[in-house]
Amino acid sequence: TITASRGPKERPYSLEDQVLLQDLADRAGLAIANARQHEELGQERTRLDVLADASKVLATSLDYETTLRNVIALALPTLGDFGFFDVVESSGEVRRLARAHADPVRQGLLDQTRWVRSERKDKILCGLSSGASGFHPRIDDAWLRDVAVSPEHLALMQKLAFCSMITVPLTYHGTILGSLTLFFAAGSDRHHTEADHRLAEELARRAAAAVENARLFKESSEAVALRDDFLSIAGHELNTPLAALQIQIQSLKRQAQKEDETSRFSERLGKTEGYIARLETL
Repeated sequence: TITASRGPKERPYSLEDQVLLQDLADRAGLAIANARQHEELGQERTRLDVLADASKVLATSLDYETTLRNVIALALPTLGDFGFFDVVESSGEVRRLARAHADPVRQGLLDQTRWVRSERKDKILCGLSSGASGFHPRIDDAWLRDVAVSPEHLALMQKLAFCSMITVPLTYHGTILGSLTLFFAAGSDRHHTEADHRLAEELARRAAAAVENARLFKESSEAVALRDDFLSIAGHELNTPLAALQIQIQSLKRQAQKEDETSRFSERLGKTEGYIARLETL
């Protein structure tokens, strides 16, 4: 029997006490649920703000490297404490653009990392290698030892000290252009959720379009430069013999005038001079 202590005397809880306690418990449960809902709404609002800010950044520049650095800066710390983009360049080389949020030590470690293809299907470590997303909300030392490809790789991951990871591919019209990988640091008591995963995928989708647009702009700019170079060279090579020919025609005209040649000959020289002028314009 549960009793309530009231000084020297004790008595069992009454039915009214139980009703009161149940009412208090219901109110506390409702308060907790409201607090959690408020927190979730705040997190969702933050995620939407990340997408909105990223969209603005992606639309401001056609230099994909600068753009992606700005995007990953916006993603932190909402989606991770550090992370990186791996992007396939036109040469086929993979460039890594890494950033750590307010942690120069991790930034130094990230700058030492390089992209390496991973063929793991059970534990997807890179969206660029697999073309699929990897969602690993709980990572411990055993997990790190399982995925490490070398002792050096394991040591670097242990120094980075992360407890959660998301990797998503950057895909545009069926072509994999790169990947976005994000980490929560061990000790931060944060782990990725399915909502974080969806947000990372949407962020990668928008980044992929920006990368492709930047690449097309770069290719078109290079094509225009090549065209201008060709026209400059061609113009110079054509103008040199045309100038010499023009001098010869003018000399013949003066000679014809001195020797009182027929007007028909002078007329032909005049037409030839007109043709040369047209060629110079072309």
